[in-house]
Amino acid sequence: LDVALNTNLTGSIPAQFESLASLREMYIGGTDIGGTVPSGLCQMQLYLEISCGDGATALTCDCCTCGTNV
Repeated sequence: LDVALNTNLTGSIPAQFESLASLREMYIGGTDIGGTVPSGLCQMQLYLEISCGDGATALTCDCCTCGTNV
C-alpha cells in the first residue's frame, strides 16, 4: 500500500488493517495520517515507512522506519 505524499489523507490507520494478511509494505510518509499505529501491524511481517522529524504529523509507532524521501 503506497499512499506516500498524499496530503489529502488525514485521520489514523484503521485497526482493521491488522486483518490484511497479504499486506507486506505500507508507505504513508508525507501524509497527514496521525495517531497510533495499531499494535497488530507491528506484529505482522510488514515494512512500514512514515515521515519523522520537523513538520511530520504526530504518529506513534514502535516498529516504523522513517522515510528518507518523504
